[in-house]
Amino acid sequence: MRPRPATLLGAALAVLLCSAPARAGYYRFDELSPRNYPSLQDCLMYVLNDNGVAAGYVALDTPYGPYLPATHTFGGPFNPIPGLSSTSYSGTATGISNTGTVVGQLGGVTPPYYLYAGGAVRPVAGGPGYTVTALRGVNPNGVAYGTGRDDAGRRQVFTTTDGTAQWHPLEADGFTNFSLPFGFADLMNADGLLAVRGFTLGGGPFAYYLYDTVGGGLTRLELPAGYTDFPTFDNLTPTTLFGYLYDGVNPGRYGEWNLDGTFAGFFDPPGGGYWDSVAVNDLGQAVGFAGGTFWTYDGTTWETGVFLGRHGAQPFVVYDLNNRGELVGGTFVPGSGFYWGFMATPTALPEPASLSLVAAGGLGLLGFARRRKAAAG
Repeated sequence: MRPRPATLLGAALAVLLCSAPARAGYYRFDELSPRNYPSLQDCLMYVLNDNGVAAGYVALDTPYGPYLPATHTFGGPFNPIPGLSSTSYSGTATGISNTGTVVGQLGGVTPPYYLYAGGAVRPVAGGPGYTVTALRGVNPNGVAYGTGRDDAGRRQVFTTTDGTAQWHPLEADGFTNFSLPFGFADLMNADGLLAVRGFTLGGGPFAYYLYDTVGGGLTRLELPAGYTDFPTFDNLTPTTLFGYLYDGVNPGRYGEWNLDGTFAGFFDPPGGGYWDSVAVNDLGQAVGFAGGTFWTYDGTTWETGVFLGRHGAQPFVVYDLNNRGELVGGTFVPGSGFYWGFMATPTALPEPASLSLVAAGGLGLLGFARRRKAAAG
């Protein structure tokens, strides 16, 4: 049977669309709100692994809780972690590994920190002589990390894979003053390197370090001239640390460091200014908001990003970017009174030149069909 002209036209369009070169910066948009998920009352997804699984919290069916730590994939169902519930949205997942380990905290529960792996939920406890004060996250391989103190009041960092904290005695590596109420183990990469902020070395001023949880040893991070503080770290890759810098006035400038502690340079948005939020993955790709503009970076070129299918939602913050280029963030839906989460995944659109070819090809096929019909008549 001969194909009909409409079939030929559809085939030609499909070939041209599939073979068209892609432009960077386009994302399909998954708005995590009741407009897309009717049972949803409140939701934010904060972290995202390299398999496309996000983790955060949801409130289902009833507003204002209970709040359930949960995972979610693009367009899929929400999967609350079994047996976990909180009366506050501070009850959430704060980390998810590529192996599926989820860590987080609960409000109004003692102990408040948990680790979920292999289908089982385990509380994260300090053990004899220690108290866990913060469970900060989990690295790609499923090693969770955080901060606590010993019975003498000295700050320590810990790691765990099963809920039982393994403490790292930082005094053996040069820390001699643990009296400050600050101190966080912020990020850990797949090699076990931990970014530590807020401790002091030898009683000196605030300082920031990379700590090797496998072999021991501290590497102090340089601060560029005029900068005195890191408000936060963002990502610790196998080769680079990224984080915000603070100059006493503007907290939104972004910098990067080599793992020997040297400052590698600023990571500014195109045209200058400061980031409102930005996330960088292990491949050096980035997404972020600056001055109300959404930017994407493929490691070489900056482009303004476009969210497809967002239906009036206003994305305003990026939380995490995985190595597949997928991201999670926050958005405001006008008229809702709520802030909602979103997920976005890269998608390809044809170049304008390719769209012209599609149109020209379609018109040619239609003309061919008309000529055949006239000849047959």
